[in-house]
Amino acid sequence: MLNIHKRSKYISDLLNNSYISTKIDVYFATKSVGEDFDSEEQNYTYTNLNPHTIRGYIRYLDPTKLTWKNYGLSEQGSVEILIDGKYEDWMRNCNRIVIDSKDYSVYREATGKRALITKRSFNLIKVVLRKNE
Repeated sequence: MLNIHKRSKYISDLLNNSYISTKIDVYFATKSVGEDFDSEEQNYTYTNLNPHTIRGYIRYLDPTKLTWKNYGLSEQGSVEILIDGKYEDWMRNCNRIVIDSKDYSVYREATGKRALITKRSFNLIKVVLRKNE
């Protein structure tokens, strides 16, 4: 009997298979204070670090699916990513996400309508991202 609340070895192996999954580059940033820093505006300078590469199953969504599923998105170029649950904090805190040399919106800048993270069975998460213009 399968326990849907635990990680499945078979699903993890399937997500790490190079024939099915796609590479996702996740960039983090360091926050620093420049010469024009104002404490009221809090205009920090962010510098991207080297990327961390993870693998996940990517499905490209068309605008009709986004409208019917009520994600709050209507733009073209949205993707749905299925990845392991241990990367949830990475998706919430990263500064830049690159898939197939295209930039996608990140969770902290998206204000809830351009990035969506939901938990799935077998310790997986589904992330819906919109392409930056």
